[in-house]
Amino acid sequence: MHTPIEISSLTEYINQIDEITRPETSYLYRGQEDEAWQVTSSAYRRLVSSSEDLGREADLPPYPLRYLYQNYLLKIIDEIKLKYPSTYRDLSPLECMAHL
Repeated sequence: MHTPIEISSLTEYINQIDEITRPETSYLYRGQEDEAWQVTSSAYRRLVSSSEDLGREADLPPYPLRYLYQNYLLKIIDEIKLKYPSTYRDLSPLECMAHL
């Protein structure tokens, strides 16, 4: 793991980024408040939360998250294909999600 660097200004931050990046490459910054948090999609976090609620309410073990997530994504794809058929009609589910 890297040693934390304390940065107190935007200029210091930009200088640090310039030191660790290559000018010919584009980068995207996705900020997080806590370095211990895992990087997961908001869709996945919503499903984890709803599956835990479902397990508590029904006094059952949590619903298999993989299937819940898969069904959620397929529902999104179906809705987007209905709303924008000329754009998404001929795309595979993976291509639709990548485009979205």
